[in-house]
Amino acid sequence: MKIVVIGGTGLTGRKVINNLRGRSHEVVAAAPSTGVNTTTGEGLGYAISGAEIAINLENPSSFEEVAVKKFLETAAHNLFTAERAAAARHHAVLPVVGTHRLEQSACFRGKIIQEDLNQESGVPYTIVRPTRLFEFLGAIVQSRSEDEITRLSTAYFEPIASDDVAAPQPIFPSIPHEMAPSKSVVSTVCESPIS
Repeated sequence: MKIVVIGGTGLTGRKVINNLRGRSHEVVAAAPSTGVNTTTGEGLGYAISGAEIAINLENPSSFEEVAVKKFLETAAHNLFTAERAAAARHHAVLPVVGTHRLEQSACFRGKIIQEDLNQESGVPYTIVRPTRLFEFLGAIVQSRSEDEITRLSTAYFEPIASDDVAAPQPIFPSIPHEMAPSKSVVSTVCESPIS
């Protein structure tokens, strides 16, 4: 089966591709670096041609409100047009769990738009909402740090490793899950004082 992974050169995309190839699927890594651009449409029709499934793991390069909205709307329009033309059977997208609860974030508002566009696309779809990736904790710390002090919410959260998101079958029942305060989770990857 041919499967196209949009954002296939990114952290999770590379792992999804390796797992799918290990299951003998024909997999295309679609990204600007491979000649596929969802915002311009360049290479998209060729990449999607003959594909049964498209998995969208692409993220905008900017999280500024107008840029996020424009990127996600344009990319979705181009992607769904290509998928319908290729008679793709299914589309999957991975926003983030809790997007509807954090609408003050421009990024999350963009992800809500992305989910809505999937539902309106006319292409059968699956929306998978993983928690924040463990590998992104460093960026979260950096964005919340000033003068060598990191200020974080006391909210509990449960990051997930990109390997687990990319796993070819459900693994969650076998993994013990435990929510923890963001400060204690982040302190495992951060040497600066947390307040």
